Amino acid sequence: MSEKSTNINQIKKIYINKGPGKFSSLRTSISIAKALSFANKIELVGFTSMDIKNINDYKNLIELDNEDKLTKDLINPIYSS
Repeated sequence: MSEKSTNINQIKKIYINKGPGKFSSLRTSISIAKALSFANKIELVGFTSMDIKNINDYKNLIELDNEDKLTKDLINPIYSS
């Protein structure tokens, strides 16, 4: 955030990958996202790895979010085995 001169108050949404993935990685990233969301009253939006068409193309997430096809607020992780 400091590299881009971004303030936490400028963030409107936090997008978090809810899996599938390893237990520790998902729990850590989701916990941090939830804490930032709760403390700063930022909307939390969850997506799965299958929701993105290309690993480097996150524009699809915004399209899915605008169509209300992503999970809002309550983020339940999907663990891989």
